[in-house]
Amino acid sequence: MNPSRLFNLTKASLSWFGFLCASLAAFVVLANNVNGLSHHQFFISSFYLLIAFNLAFLSGSVGLVAIIFLLPLSPALHHQLNAFFGLSIQAQANPGIDLVAGFFLGLLSKQIAQELMRRKLQSKQSNIENLGVPGNLLTLWPIGLALLVISISTVLAISRNAWQSAARISFDGILFNFEHFRPLAWHDDFMPLTDWIAFALAGAMAIIVIVKLKECARNKSVHCDQIIFLPLICGVALAAILGLIQSRTGIGLPEAALEFRKDRIGFAALGFQPDIHAYAGHMLLGACGLWGYWYACFKGGASSPWYMRFIGLTIALAWLGLIVSKSRFSFIIAFVFMMSLVLIYLWRQHRKWFYWASIGIAVCGLFLFQLFFTYRNQSSFWAIHLIAQLYEQGFSSIAAVGGIFGDRPEIFAAAARMFSAFPLMGIGQGDFFRMSANAAFSQSSLLSVRGGENTHNYFLQTLTENGLIGSASLVFALLAPFLFIRKSSVLIPAGVGLTGILLGNIYAHSLLIRENLLLAAVLVGLMYYWLSVEGELNGRFSATSNVNVLPNNPLTQVWNMKSVTLALSVLLVFFMGALEAVRSFQGFPFKYGSLCFVPKPITSDGWSSGTTMAYRLPEGAHGMRLPLELTRPDLPRYPLGANLQIKGAGWQVLAKTEKQWNLLGPTSIEVGLPNNQISDGSIDVELHLSSCFTPRNLGVNIDGRRLGVLVGTPEFF
Repeated sequence: MNPSRLFNLTKASLSWFGFLCASLAAFVVLANNVNGLSHHQFFISSFYLLIAFNLAFLSGSVGLVAIIFLLPLSPALHHQLNAFFGLSIQAQANPGIDLVAGFFLGLLSKQIAQELMRRKLQSKQSNIENLGVPGNLLTLWPIGLALLVISISTVLAISRNAWQSAARISFDGILFNFEHFRPLAWHDDFMPLTDWIAFALAGAMAIIVIVKLKECARNKSVHCDQIIFLPLICGVALAAILGLIQSRTGIGLPEAALEFRKDRIGFAALGFQPDIHAYAGHMLLGACGLWGYWYACFKGGASSPWYMRFIGLTIALAWLGLIVSKSRFSFIIAFVFMMSLVLIYLWRQHRKWFYWASIGIAVCGLFLFQLFFTYRNQSSFWAIHLIAQLYEQGFSSIAAVGGIFGDRPEIFAAAARMFSAFPLMGIGQGDFFRMSANAAFSQSSLLSVRGGENTHNYFLQTLTENGLIGSASLVFALLAPFLFIRKSSVLIPAGVGLTGILLGNIYAHSLLIRENLLLAAVLVGLMYYWLSVEGELNGRFSATSNVNVLPNNPLTQVWNMKSVTLALSVLLVFFMGALEAVRSFQGFPFKYGSLCFVPKPITSDGWSSGTTMAYRLPEGAHGMRLPLELTRPDLPRYPLGANLQIKGAGWQVLAKTEKQWNLLGPTSIEVGLPNNQISDGSIDVELHLSSCFTPRNLGVNIDGRRLGVLVGTPEFF
């Protein structure tokens, strides 16, 4: 097989893998909703899924427009409806994923139904396009590659988590966690699964955009950019207006937010988001991201003046929303980005104005600096208050700087240390929160006390979790349209819009609110749509390329040597990454049982852990008998070893009893001091088990704790 054919086969395989990931994630979301409804749990997310499923059957762009409009509003739409209309709507975390899952399933069902009808009427064999995965989706192979690496990272993270927990994972447990991923807690072994589902649905969103825009292009209805950006603009405008209302009245804000950063301009607004930084991230789409679309409309000249004014008004509203969000560094980042954009534009288009603009920006900066010194003791405006903090406390200590900057410096330093331990494959997708709680690993007392935290910089978190290999695959997936397309100007609206969303993740992590990630996927899908429209990619990476390899052609030989060198380099990097991953199971911080074999007291419901030190041998007692209840479902196949020890001064083992069980039911274990010795009241009894048992991992229930055995009341003799 020649290199061209092999590469095309690889691209097709990656595209299919991405499609299968998207399909599986959508069905998983459906299964969670069905499971909730079967237990009489009614959430607005189920309503979203049902509505989106039906919207997918509408022809044209109506369904896509509705989904894109609802996505950034869905995180807290139920909360705002409750606040303004006195309702009591319940919701689960990230209900926007149900919108995408429902629409994807509806679109898939529609395509399958059409194909079955066609086969019935025409008796023709189905093909890839009729099944809803048209051949032009082969241009999505970079996204398929990114999903492949994320899938590997997720499997690696879950495996390491179970290894640390000394808890087995069964096939039933895997299915159970897919079906019950919504209640997963931050420290659960299967928590990375939620991240994988979010990224897989981001791939589904990109597929949806391409398929629906292709459908609209065939119908020659409206311009594809307008189908995408009109609902985005309306969503930003509505969220900005709601934020302004919240800022003045406090209506729709949680009680805890009513006193947070309250100043003369009002409360800190949230819009339809759960926190100020996520809201600021949404506003950055309007404040910075819409300029590319406005510029494209202005240069194209096809848009009506009213539409241009509407875009301009939305941008202005987004800036106001950004201010009332009180996300200080999001505002600063937006301001610096816009000034940089202006200077770059002037340098390229109007060189003589560049210098005047630079002078004007410097003068404005000096004016604002003087304004600060004049009013720093009189103003409660958040921006001046931030500068006043820096002026008063300066950079006298790390603690002072960390407090002013929301403890980011310490978190960033911890992330850098964690990344350096596993630079190629990272610590595992979705595991930063869990692993940062390990003080010995993160070397951060702050993160340890908090029980873990996210980085507040999503790029740094992605690098730490996925390493250089995973991060490179994600960057490649984002940049591929710019690398392969011939007419890059068509990508400016989507590219600048995506940049606006990503700006909210430099000093925060708005993409952790998965609706924002899916919103970014909409713009990524738009870029890949233009890539598929062009029909032919640059060079040897063309999806339609069928370059004939001629052995006597010098150019072909050079091309082959470069290809072989590139392929060998990639394989070498992946081999080194695999070696790093395998070795990670052999030591710190992924040591076997490191979260199981630590002394813990008996839980309130009577469970021990892998190591339980909860008993003091009373004075005058000779030993202790401990009644136990063995309930592990896998016990007959995987026996449980136990070791009951009596420890004296200096943790010296005075006596011990070892047992092994493979039968369910009640049992006991006892230990006594040798030579009829009696306790002086300072002797402890400690129970050690050979492994832990996590009910979630075996599909028993949603309990994600690392448990040992059920312990009864000890009997001393």
